Amino acid sequence: MNKFRKNQFLALGLATLTVAGIFGYNYFSVQKAVKPTKIVMTVKEIPGHTKITEDMVTVRTIPGDAIPPNAIKNIKDVVGKYTVDGFGIPANSYLFQGKVLPKDQMADAAVLNLKEGEVAFPLLVDIETSSGNSIVPGTYVDLYFMKKVDEQKTLIDKKQEKVIFGGLFQHVRVTAAKDQDTYDVFHEENKDDNNDRKRITRLYTFAVTPEQYQYLERAKKLGEIIPLATGLSNEDDIAHMKEKYNFSVVSNQKAVLDYIEQNSVNPIPNEVKQKLNPKE
Repeated sequence: MNKFRKNQFLALGLATLTVAGIFGYNYFSVQKAVKPTKIVMTVKEIPGHTKITEDMVTVRTIPGDAIPPNAIKNIKDVVGKYTVDGFGIPANSYLFQGKVLPKDQMADAAVLNLKEGEVAFPLLVDIETSSGNSIVPGTYVDLYFMKKVDEQKTLIDKKQEKVIFGGLFQHVRVTAAKDQDTYDVFHEENKDDNNDRKRITRLYTFAVTPEQYQYLERAKKLGEIIPLATGLSNEDDIAHMKEKYNFSVVSNQKAVLDYIEQNSVNPIPNEVKQKLNPKE
């Protein structure tokens, strides 16, 4: 290869390196300037109070300077959560923090947490019946019934105060705990502004069957329903406890349910009693 030919190859190589260098410099300069960032965006309109599924959102890369500071960037922070009430999200839009919430932080979390075949039963409580504000959503309680009655055998006898007490239903799941302002008691952001103290539960919501609800509403009007904390939080613990003792016998459940029915104007339907079937 002659000298002229070598010079040609050398010149071509230098030119190629120069062009590549310029291109690379420009590319990285542009990348640095625009800061390409992955962001979650909607692919379709999502109404308010809607559970977000994977087909509703996608991840796109756009210039970072164009992204609002409170836009959600990780798709895991979106899928499975809910859009807040009254705030729909158009297609091709960002999703913002505070406008997408986990199920437990929704206003109707007590209902959203219900399983198929369950209904919500609300119960007002105080510091004593809430076990010192220690019964939390997701755990299980036993529900008991208590009523004070005055007994007078004859007109000349003095009235004697007696108590009716016994079990209603075992292993009832707590779905929500609200304070007097209907805020969720056990969420950190809902701490009382006064001395940073936690709020006090005033209303529990329980997941019950429609058959249990028939008795519970009557019981609530006749006397007092008391939730008893059991410390159980999963099905395995519940199964073990059922093997350990018979709730119906220990708590005198049948006598309590019979009392509730006998003191109701309309009887409990036979279908309801057959489904519950408390054992002696």
